[in-house]
Amino acid sequence: MKGNFNVPNGKLRYTWQNPNEPHPRKKIILFKYLPEFNWIIASTSYEAEVYSPLQTFRTFIMALLAIMLFFGVILTFFISRSVTKPLDKLIQKLEAGSQGDFSGRMEYESPDELGKVSSHFSILPFYRPMASLKKSTKAPLILPDVLKATSYINPSGRPSGGAMTPTLKR
Repeated sequence: MKGNFNVPNGKLRYTWQNPNEPHPRKKIILFKYLPEFNWIIASTSYEAEVYSPLQTFRTFIMALLAIMLFFGVILTFFISRSVTKPLDKLIQKLEAGSQGDFSGRMEYESPDELGKVSSHFSILPFYRPMASLKKSTKAPLILPDVLKATSYINPSGRPSGGAMTPTLKR
């Protein structure tokens, strides 16, 4: 055992091999000098026994973090899906409208921004039911300027080529 025993307090590490063990193991010794009695009090133990509870705690913390990460990923998936699913439906309805199908409605009622966009989507001028388009005057329904369209809807409900004006005509 090597160490400086001239200091009054401290700790040392050393290896120790018991007679019935095949190889030496690491040990730690903590000591303190008591001047009132002129004693040195020491305690020794194997390092594996001292650090075993810390290793168990570390394993527990790592497992807990892995479980929290797993549930965090699942929760994130479901939250993002609750936002993207109605948005995907809205995109499909808009794509159908760009292909000439103006019968679609967006039925998503929620107080959030997506609910507001969905409610406004259903009241866009060119998304009125086909029957109301056919009953309207013979003047074509021109898309508003905000839609950035280059065509207009004729009385039969189908898009036709033509110039776009920023006003809504019937």
